[in-house]
Amino acid sequence: LSIDQIYNNQLTENSKFLLGRMLKTATDDDIVDSVIDLYKEEKLCLINTNRFEHKDPVIICSMGLNKNN
Repeated sequence: LSIDQIYNNQLTENSKFLLGRMLKTATDDDIVDSVIDLYKEEKLCLINTNRFEHKDPVIICSMGLNKNN
């Protein structure tokens, strides 16, 4: 479930800092344990409670290509 939360939500600033620091020095098992602990404490991600409400689509990026002969 913590992986789903990471894919669908933004990490908290504390999580970014902690996990970024751990990536340099900690073992994989330590990082996994920290992610699980942060998830259980509800400190891993910023949860958008309104994400299931209907919202109009928003264009966040557009790119046009033109092939000139």
